[in-house]
Amino acid sequence: MPLFCMGEGTSLSEHEKFTIAQNLKILEELKVQLLSVIAELFSGLHRGLETQVLEALSGALVIIFGIARRAGISFRELDQAVEEKLVERVENPRNSLRETEQQILTYWRGKRVRAND
Repeated sequence: MPLFCMGEGTSLSEHEKFTIAQNLKILEELKVQLLSVIAELFSGLHRGLETQVLEALSGALVIIFGIARRAGISFRELDQAVEEKLVERVENPRNSLRETEQQILTYWRGKRVRAND
């Protein structure tokens, strides 16, 4: 049961309570894994190890998608939110990363088109 689907005053069965507790436990583990992989990313950047950096970045993305899923956010919602955030950042004239983020946005949109083929 996703965490964000509960309304006020909603009564839960014992099974639903167990499922939420289980999700919370898994979320805690995913948060620890995310911190660990970020530490590996920093270590790889510091040491100049491209393989370690790539491994950490890909691991972080996988963990983030797992966190979203456990929090009741669909992959499609996360995908759309990323695109919206990129558009917002690209449109900000004060953003020094606009060019790079425009490239990411172009890739992101192309990824979705390829997935629908």
